[in-house]
Amino acid sequence: MKIIITESQITEITKFNKENLTPTKITKLIEKLVLNYVEFPICDLAVVKNETQELYVVLILTPYSSRLNDDEKIRKLINQFIPVQTFVLVNESECDDFIN
Repeated sequence: MKIIITESQITEITKFNKENLTPTKITKLIEKLVLNYVEFPICDLAVVKNETQELYVVLILTPYSSRLNDDEKIRKLINQFIPVQTFVLVNESECDDFIN
C-alpha cells in the first residue's frame, strides 16, 4: 500500500500541544536544565515521560538547524544531574517568539 502526501498536507510545527501532558518534578527539572543550558533560541520545549520504559523524551523546536551532537550534549547534561534515561530530539521549526 502506498501513501501519497502532497506538500499542502504537510504542516510546520511551531508549538507543542501540551494539553494532555502531566508535568512532574522530573519533567519540570529537565525543562529548567535545558532552558538554562542551551545557547540557541528555543521556540518550544516539551518533556514527555514514557511510563512503560521509564524514559523521558525531550522535544526541542528551534529556528536554527541543530548543530552536530546538540541532542547528545543535552542528554549528557541531563544525565549528569538526574539519573534517568532520556531521548533528546532537536528539530528545526519557524517561529517568532522564543521561550528562553
